[in-house]
Amino acid sequence: MWDLIFGLNALRNDLAHQLASPKFDERLNRFLQAHLRSYETPEARKIVEALSVPDQPRRGVAYLMGFLGSFESDAQGYRRKVDAIQNVLRDLR
Repeated sequence: MWDLIFGLNALRNDLAHQLASPKFDERLNRFLQAHLRSYETPEARKIVEALSVPDQPRRGVAYLMGFLGSFESDAQGYRRKVDAIQNVLRDLR
């Protein structure tokens, strides 16, 4: 998953600093390959590979947004647990 995140960041950097980057196609391909590797089954990969070229990166970004939304929610839940433990420990002092 992190390869996908770093790949998207590299694409964003290319577009932010140079619209006609000579490395863009290479970085797009790396992003798309990381996206395909993120699927566990060959059937899921085939569905993504059958998409049009513009739809493949869109699907990759949507996939990442779902992951990051879940990651954020999990992190907030863990933060609440850590805070609760700290409160209990503080009360024991």
